[in-house]
Amino acid sequence: MITKLTYSTLQRGATVLFDQQGPVSFVLSGVLGLVDSDWLRMLRKPWHVGFIVDKETILNALDKKQELADHINWDVLNHPENWWICESLAGGITVNPVSIYDLRRLRFYRWHQRPQSREEDTKYLIDHIGLPYDPWVYLWTTIATILSKLFHLNIGVWTNPAFMCWENLEEYNNIRGKTLCTRYRTIMITDICRALGLM
Repeated sequence: MITKLTYSTLQRGATVLFDQQGPVSFVLSGVLGLVDSDWLRMLRKPWHVGFIVDKETILNALDKKQELADHINWDVLNHPENWWICESLAGGITVNPVSIYDLRRLRFYRWHQRPQSREEDTKYLIDHIGLPYDPWVYLWTTIATILSKLFHLNIGVWTNPAFMCWENLEEYNNIRGKTLCTRYRTIMITDICRALGLM
């Protein structure tokens, strides 16, 4: 069962959706709307995503792999916030406190029935923090979706060691055994919205 959460009911592993913002997301979202009428009809469209971890998990990961500190802003790390978002930004996969964002732009969902164990979350952070961001996959994914919808061609998954935010969330969910889309194609924001019952 999918549950919508609030800031006061957050738990580790919750999916975070950020409302659409910025010209690139609006342009690509418009193109996506040309081939997906459900997406076009959505009033509140997300674009960026992440998932929730707690500060203790981050500190455990840093204790086991100190090089992770190179990919986390130390000013931010001293923040008293308990809930953090693991997300992929221009500098790569990192973590940031939930409260540095405008909470009105965020939505939280429980996709898994039980929280991941802290050890499993710690391992994910150790293995993924610092992996590079993948800006080209947005273009690839948009092209793949258009070819799939218009010509019924499946051109497959963009495979490289970099991650965009949708891929980071899907990788986390895949490790937990409950994926948002098939592993044989590139994850789309529409897959995430459909899995969460928003479309």
